[in-house]
Amino acid sequence: MSAAGNSLAAVASAALALSVGTAVAKNDPSSSVADTQTITACVSKRDGAMRQAQKCRKSERRLQWNNVGPPGQVGPAGQQGAVGAPGDAGTVGERGPIGPMGPVGPPGQTGATGQTGATGDTGPRGPSNGYYVDRTNALVLPSNTPSVEILTIDVPAGMYLVNGMVTAFSNEAGAARVSCIVPEPAGQATWGTATVNSTIATVPLSAYVVASQPKKIRVICSNMNSAYSYSIASASLSAIAVASIN
Repeated sequence: MSAAGNSLAAVASAALALSVGTAVAKNDPSSSVADTQTITACVSKRDGAMRQAQKCRKSERRLQWNNVGPPGQVGPAGQQGAVGAPGDAGTVGERGPIGPMGPVGPPGQTGATGQTGATGDTGPRGPSNGYYVDRTNALVLPSNTPSVEILTIDVPAGMYLVNGMVTAFSNEAGAARVSCIVPEPAGQATWGTATVNSTIATVPLSAYVVASQPKKIRVICSNMNSAYSYSIASASLSAIAVASIN
């Protein structure tokens, strides 16, 4: 090997030794070697001796190289690791604000018919109670008879619409005049009159009665203005309770 070859080999060996030494020095916390990206050394021009220094003598050549080589190529991805165990459940977060009201949904289907409820109690009796009485046996009214009670109805306190009817006929050849009334204050009742002979005649009656306490509603007939007697063939009387009379 020539002297130049020996000098180049010596420089390479010295550089390798210097690099290893520098690496060891970097890993040694007590080392004073600076942690730099490049290494600077001085090589003797005479015998190739090398030393690490930042400034070289005139009899030396300055030599630098990288402390760390360029990054290598990215290696292949490793295999996926095993699934880790589930972590502990986190704490429940605070309740968020109430959201806006959504749109009205479509109508639902009609539900099934419910069971029939129990029958309720009977309510109180209403104001339209009715009372009725009649007679069919004949009653003779001789001439000059002041008054005879034909029918009566007992009613509780209240207001009543009263309607009645009396049928009569004469007992003699002459005609007789029949007069009947529901005896109530003036303006509350109407007289019913009819002239009768052998044919039956009808006497209609109407009245309204205001009873502050239970009372008896009556029908009275008379034969004061006739020289002949007559007979009451039949009579009827009804009283309907009302809430008011207008």
